[in-house]
Amino acid sequence: MAETKSKIAIIGAHAMDAELMGGSIAYALHEKGWECYFIHITRGERGNPNKSPASFGEQLEIEMQACAEKLHATPLWAGFMAGSVPPAECSAFLAKTIVDLELDVVITHWKGSFHPRHRLVHDCVLDGLALAEKEGYRLKGLYFGENMEDLEGFSPSLYVDISEVYETWFDAMASYELFRNSPNGFPYQSFYSANSRLRGLESGCKYAKCLMLHKSRATDLRVGYQPILG
Repeated sequence: MAETKSKIAIIGAHAMDAELMGGSIAYALHEKGWECYFIHITRGERGNPNKSPASFGEQLEIEMQACAEKLHATPLWAGFMAGSVPPAECSAFLAKTIVDLELDVVITHWKGSFHPRHRLVHDCVLDGLALAEKEGYRLKGLYFGENMEDLEGFSPSLYVDISEVYETWFDAMASYELFRNSPNGFPYQSFYSANSRLRGLESGCKYAKCLMLHKSRATDLRVGYQPILG
């Protein structure tokens, strides 16, 4: 009988959010035999002022697939349009997806964000988990990823060593035009490069990503990491 793989999903409000928060971790876990998913609630098709939402949305669908392929993950778009995410429908979608995929671990947005859709997705993930639990499903681990838009009150409690996968992850992120040359002025490359090095210095390795543990839903990710002590 084949061994059942552990499964992780990183859930982001827009295409690229999931990969920024946990793409490197997902790739590191894939190398250890995990099955990985990037779940995009919206495509973020309003994120390029130089292109129409329709054309940019189509571009993002191509880019999310290309990025996921490089990181050996499966991308899923929930089908919601940017700026129009009904909370109840989103929570129901997430509950069904978590159960259908038989997920073990989820990484998503921290609530301390200046972006309203990031805060909404944070809430919908928690509501979706509550709905799944009513059906008897129990997730093993819930974590909040570090995102440059979600830093208010974010407190790292777990460091994941991504030194060996950093170059692959950064190359995969370049699948997105927003990452290569952001038209909205966000310094994605600069921030995430510097942030990965900073977290590495804090945790004693070359490059690292950090996560914030949900206080009642933590599990050992079994990737090289150093928890914060004290």
